[in-house]
Amino acid sequence: MKKQIIRIARFQTVLLTAAVFVAGCVQIPAEPEKNPASGGEHDRSAALQCADAVLRAFQEKKYELLKEVLAENLQKEFTPEAFSQSLLQLQNTLGTIHSFEYRGELKTPVLKTLVWKVCFRRTGSDDSVIEQEILFRALIAPVHGESRVIGFGFL
Repeated sequence: MKKQIIRIARFQTVLLTAAVFVAGCVQIPAEPEKNPASGGEHDRSAALQCADAVLRAFQEKKYELLKEVLAENLQKEFTPEAFSQSLLQLQNTLGTIHSFEYRGELKTPVLKTLVWKVCFRRTGSDDSVIEQEILFRALIAPVHGESRVIGFGFL
C-alpha cells in the first residue's frame, strides 16, 4: 500500500511538471480569431474534437493522433519520445485509459479550457481490477484560424 502511494505521488509530480512544461507554449492573440467555418468566434465543437483527440491518442497509444491537434510550438516540445515516456509513466502508475467523459468548460478569455473525467484501469498485485478516475484539462486556442491544443495535463 505504501509503495503504491509513493508511486502515485511520484506520478502526480511528473504530471504536474509535464503540465507546467506543456502549458503556455503558444502566443495567444489579443483578440479572439473568427472561425471562418462556423462564422463565429472560436468554435466549441472543434475544441471538443481537439481535446478528444488528445485522450484518444493516449488511449490508442498513437502519437500521430496527438500531433494532428497540437499547436506547432507544442509539437516541437512534446515529441514522440516525450509522448512515449508520458504513456509509460501513465501505464506504470494508473494503468490504461478505459474510458473518458467530457465534464465541462471553464470560463476563460480567448482560450477554451475543457475538463474531462478519465477512468484508468489496471490489474493489482492480487490480480484484482483497479479503476481510478482522474481529471484531464485541455487548453484549446485558435491558431491561424484553426482550433489547436496549446496545453494539456492530467490533474
